[in-house]
Amino acid sequence: MLRLSSFLTGLFFAVGSSMCFAQTVEFPISFINVSPAGNKGQMFTFAAHPLATAEVDTALGEREIPSIPPPAGVFIVYTIPPSTEYLWLSPKDIRQMKPGIRFREDYDVNILWTGGRLDITWDYPMPELIDSAYLVDAFTDFPNNFVKVKIGPGTSYSTDNSARTRFKVLVWYNGTTTSVEDDRQEQLSVYPNPSYDHIEVNGVREGSVIGVFDLNGALLSEMKTVADHLTLDTSGLVPGVYVLRVVAPDGSITFRTVVRQ
Repeated sequence: MLRLSSFLTGLFFAVGSSMCFAQTVEFPISFINVSPAGNKGQMFTFAAHPLATAEVDTALGEREIPSIPPPAGVFIVYTIPPSTEYLWLSPKDIRQMKPGIRFREDYDVNILWTGGRLDITWDYPMPELIDSAYLVDAFTDFPNNFVKVKIGPGTSYSTDNSARTRFKVLVWYNGTTTSVEDDRQEQLSVYPNPSYDHIEVNGVREGSVIGVFDLNGALLSEMKTVADHLTLDTSGLVPGVYVLRVVAPDGSITFRTVVRQ
C-alpha cells in the first residue's frame, strides 16, 4: 500500500503540473578500481523524473539486486535512498523531479574497493535541466568539503586511499526549464484515456519500444513500433492505472499514464 500511495502521489503531482518533463534527466559517472590484479569498473547513473518515488521504480530503470551487504571482494557502487526502511543496489538512482522550481538533490554514494586506485570520471555533457553538480566527501559540509570537484565533461577525481568509500554527488536541478527534446516528446498522444479494450498511440518515432507496466513496476507487455502510430490491446488488463513507457531509437524515454476502465 505504501508503494502504491507513493507512486500515485508522484504520478498526480507530475500530471497536474503546468510544466511537464517527458524524459528522465540523467548523467552517468564512471567508477574504476585500478589495481595490479586488474581493473574493475562500474557505470552509475544519477537521475530524476517526475514519476520517481522513494522506492524501487523498475519502470523507470531502477533495479533491486539482493542482497545487502554484497559478498566480500566484490567491487560495486550503490547509493542509499532517502529512507531507513529499505536498501537496494541498482546501477541507477532516480529521484523525483520537481517541476517549476530549482532544488538540490544529494546522492549518498557507497563504493566497495579494497586497494589500488579509485578513478571517478565523467565524459558527457551536463543535461540542460541540471545547473551544476559536485562530487564531495560524505563527512564534511558543502561548500567547505575536504573533497570537492565540480562535475563536467573531461574532469575526474582519483584517490589511492581505500578508506574513502563514501562520497556524495550533489545535483542542482532546474525544474523551471523545458528542453527542446521535452517539447518534441509532447507531440506523443495516447487516447482514449481512460480506455476499455484498446488505446491509440500517435506521434511515436518509428523503431521505438513501447512497454506497459503496472504500478508495482512489472512489465506486462512490450512491442517495437514500425510506424508513427500504434494500437495497443488493453482488453486483457484489469481495471486500474498503468504506465506506458516509450523508448525512442536515440535512447530518450517518454512516460504516459493510462487508465483501464
